[in-house]
Amino acid sequence: MSPVTELDLSAVTGQWLNQCGPHDFGLSEYGCACPDGDPRPVIASLVAEVERLRRLLAEPTAPVGPADDERVWVSTARAGIDMHLIAAHGTGCGRSRHAGGITVLAAEAVEGWAGVPCRRCWPVTS
Repeated sequence: MSPVTELDLSAVTGQWLNQCGPHDFGLSEYGCACPDGDPRPVIASLVAEVERLRRLLAEPTAPVGPADDERVWVSTARAGIDMHLIAAHGTGCGRSRHAGGITVLAAEAVEGWAGVPCRRCWPVTS
C-alpha cells in the first residue's frame, strides 16, 4: 500500500490548504494565519503518489474485444465498422441482424476494414 493512501487527506487539507488572508491579499504586515511546520514531507508523499498513479496509467491493459478466431457480425463492409458479438437473437448489444450484414472472423474484420469492437457488446471493465 502506498504511504499516501494511508495519509489522512482531511488533516492535510485542514492544516495546509487554509487561507491566509494577509498573505493572500498581500497584507503580510497585518499578521499571518499560515500553519507552522514544514510542508515538504507532505509534498514529497503527494508527488510520490502522483508518480505511482502515472506509472499505473501507463501500463498496458488487456485488450477488450473478440478473439481473432471468433465470429462477429458487421452491418456492412466499410472502414472502421463496429464488430458485434453474435447472440441468439441479434447481437450482444441488442442490435437486430435481420437486415443482413456480414458474419466474419474478427481478424478478417480488423485486417480488411479496421473493425473495432462494439463497446456495448464488449464493455471496458477495470
